[in-house]
Amino acid sequence: MYHQTGTDDYEKIRAGYAAVRFPHEVFPFTESMEKYYSLADVVISRAGASTIFELAYFRKAAILVPYPFAAGAHQWKNAAHVEQVGGAYVIANEELSGERLHAVLKELHDNREAREKMARNIGSIYVENASESIVKGITEHVS
Repeated sequence: MYHQTGTDDYEKIRAGYAAVRFPHEVFPFTESMEKYYSLADVVISRAGASTIFELAYFRKAAILVPYPFAAGAHQWKNAAHVEQVGGAYVIANEELSGERLHAVLKELHDNREAREKMARNIGSIYVENASESIVKGITEHVS
């Protein structure tokens, strides 16, 4: 298990893992996110646009917990889209519990086929050369 905590929660989360008897790595931040995406079977994450793009690029099944205070509820919209294409489970922040998370993780762990299908589905929203397409579209409308 790999857990990126952010700097504010690092010490608290690290202490919480102290009694855990399975292999884990807890870190506040990494410059090597691609390493951890490559090692992961399932990613539990918020649902910001950059994260969704990364999950699609790396084709990782996901459990998304949209940040409830995101402007314009954009994380809910992102998560709903990924869920609609079959690439993620979405759990509301206020519904997140150890029991709920365990149930979803167990289901994904026990059903490799479903996990792999979710990975393919989220990968389907990846857009190759997206930045070039955006710049081309803007240029065509501005010129």
